[in-house]
Amino acid sequence: MEDLGSSVLAALAAAGEPVDAGAVATWLGLAHADSVRPGLNRPTGCDLAHDGHGGVLRALAALLHRRLAAAVLGAHSTIADHYLALWGGLGNGLPALAAHPRLGDADGGYGFRHLVHHLLAAGRAEEVHRLLACEQPAGQGRPGVVNVWFDARHRAGQVDGYLRDLEAAAGAARRATDAAADSTAPSLGLEMRYTLMRVCAEQADRPRRGVALMLLEAGLWDRVRALNDVRRLPSGERGRALLDMLPHLPEEQRPRVLHEVVVDTMTAVQGDPSVDTDLLAEVAALLSPQGMRRAVAAVSGLESPQSRIVALAALAPHLTAEAMCDALAVARTFQDEFYRAWALQELAPFLTAGPASEALRDVRAMPSSSYRDAALIALIPRQPEDLRGSALAEVREFSPEALGWCWIEAIMLLPEHRRRTTLARVVERAAPDRHVELLVEAAGVLPPGERDAVLAEALAVSHTITDRDVRERSLVSVAALLPAGARDQVVTGLLTSARTLVDEDDRARLLIDAAELAPPKERVAPLTEAVALARKTENATLLIRAAALLPADHPARNAALGQALEIRLQDVSYENYFAYGVLDELCPLLTDELMAVLVHAIQALERPGYLGRFLSARAEHLAGVALEAGLDAARSFSDPTRRALALTALSDRLPVRRQYEVLEEALTAARSARRCLGNIALRLPPERRRALLVEELSYWHDGFQDTWRQDHPDESARLVPFGFSLVPVGETRGMGEAVHAVLIRAQRAWRRGEGRAAVLPLIRTALDRYRSVDAPDSPVLTAAARDLGGPDAEREYRLAIRDIDRWWNHPATLGHAAE
Repeated sequence: MEDLGSSVLAALAAAGEPVDAGAVATWLGLAHADSVRPGLNRPTGCDLAHDGHGGVLRALAALLHRRLAAAVLGAHSTIADHYLALWGGLGNGLPALAAHPRLGDADGGYGFRHLVHHLLAAGRAEEVHRLLACEQPAGQGRPGVVNVWFDARHRAGQVDGYLRDLEAAAGAARRATDAAADSTAPSLGLEMRYTLMRVCAEQADRPRRGVALMLLEAGLWDRVRALNDVRRLPSGERGRALLDMLPHLPEEQRPRVLHEVVVDTMTAVQGDPSVDTDLLAEVAALLSPQGMRRAVAAVSGLESPQSRIVALAALAPHLTAEAMCDALAVARTFQDEFYRAWALQELAPFLTAGPASEALRDVRAMPSSSYRDAALIALIPRQPEDLRGSALAEVREFSPEALGWCWIEAIMLLPEHRRRTTLARVVERAAPDRHVELLVEAAGVLPPGERDAVLAEALAVSHTITDRDVRERSLVSVAALLPAGARDQVVTGLLTSARTLVDEDDRARLLIDAAELAPPKERVAPLTEAVALARKTENATLLIRAAALLPADHPARNAALGQALEIRLQDVSYENYFAYGVLDELCPLLTDELMAVLVHAIQALERPGYLGRFLSARAEHLAGVALEAGLDAARSFSDPTRRALALTALSDRLPVRRQYEVLEEALTAARSARRCLGNIALRLPPERRRALLVEELSYWHDGFQDTWRQDHPDESARLVPFGFSLVPVGETRGMGEAVHAVLIRAQRAWRRGEGRAAVLPLIRTALDRYRSVDAPDSPVLTAAARDLGGPDAEREYRLAIRDIDRWWNHPATLGHAAE
């Protein structure tokens, strides 16, 4: 390179993305970014700041034929060398990057994204293979050693980029294999290596809900790694996990993370609307004014009108004045008047006078009377008092038919005298049962002075209903709102009426309805009658209702619950998982003895999955003998994972000393299962928690164990030719039917003497199809590496197996490493 301009242009041409002058100056070893611009202007006559990256590249094209082809190649090497030196040198295994992962953030993370590209473009493929094989101790108290490049990119949330690097390296290995003229192609072993690494990296990148925060709090992960791991959780889980991370993040990072939570809440629920309104309301209370406006902007991007409206409703109580203006603008974007009116109704309670007046003008312009009136009613309370009357006069009709669910709200806006006449007009055309229903609905919100008269009318109309069932239901609804003396009279009449009913279920149901309205001391007799009737008809629903109202020590209660349990267990027996909900009303009422019966009955079904779900989800209802039965049932699981989960859940119900004893049992089971230690760690003192999390980390990737060598310890020493070597089949070997079939075809082609050129594409097809969590260390691939690539290819493949164990497996598997 004879001048600075050519060096600058070469660096820009080699860059994997548009970069600024500062990055170029760093690569070229210049002190300041200003040093770059004069050198650039001299040979090209263009200016980086004004012409941009595209202009520079066009200038480069004019010079390329004269002098820059070799310079670009050199620039690739210069850029690669800069990052390799920054990270401690390839020969040393990038120790600086391993010790200080933040070095990967240099130049905005450019080195991570493009180092492999620069090395390959510079013709340094061997260094790419070395880069991808660098290893160092894990650090931060984590067990074992790590692949430095994967670990750094995993921390940065760039595993997709790491997989692209593997693909680029595999491509270089494929080209080297294809270029091999004789039977020796060591690069075939590299192709197999990158398949193993791809499978392992894809599995290791799976986020685990709740674990990232524990690892961060234990000091095993830093904030960057934990946050990026949480960001990979699926929608619906990610938002809550990000919110839990918030206290651990610096102030400057929180607004961005809060917005990520906002965005996740808007796609968290399947169906329409898709918004997790509870979480959105929770995060809205934490947003800054600017963050609130960004949240409203995110709402405007939702495709579904329903989703936009429920999201606005969740945000509305927290909207600042500016954000409320933005929200009103979103509401105005609805073309359909139904949605526009609905959105304004949701925002109306939180509008101040100015925006409320603007919204009122929008509503008045709506041609549809029903939608217009509903929105008017929501907006009237937000108007100045002197304007409310005129707005109220615009409501065309105060009736449930015209206004739907907001008709009561409209009635309450009227003056008292007009409210009485309007209510009378609404009910005069209704059938008696509907007449009572409307009056009861109104009485629930009327002031005490007006309520008594309305309830008296409702009671009188109820007595005129000819249908007995309808009349009794109406009387029950009215009695619930009456003052004590009047209510007692109605209850007495209902009890008398109930005892004349012929149908036993109807009689029991009305006895329970009436008893529920009676004073506690007067409930026992009718409820005892109801239990006797429900036991006779075997109606579990009525038995549970009556038992819930009886005193805890009453004999009829236990009898009712015992029979209800027998009936419900029949449903559980028939439907198993889908009948899980049949116990929802029953479990909170059962005595310890009956809960123990329930535990034994479910255990007798011999359905361990259902039993495990029951013990974990119903642990809060287990105490005394029922808890002991639950612990015995948990210990009966042959599956250590189920045993660990059930014992852990049940331990929460025990005194501290015994809780730790049961947690030790759960820990033994978890270690046998090589999982679930995190749940146990949460319940143990901090000094033990960190050690258990370290142990849990070492279990994460056990799926990559070399099970073939464990099951066939002498098989790998046998030199069976590729064409006749065993092709393992099954999920445990990571060889689905597609992979198995392709390898069989490759063997047949090899036996027919078709040669390496014909067989290699089949081997590569099989490698591309591997998706298992188990390393594909099978005799057929070992033989393929040896027979198609030579001894060096086989050695490379065996070394890859060793490296997989070291980087992604439990340290105990190191004893299986290849020689």
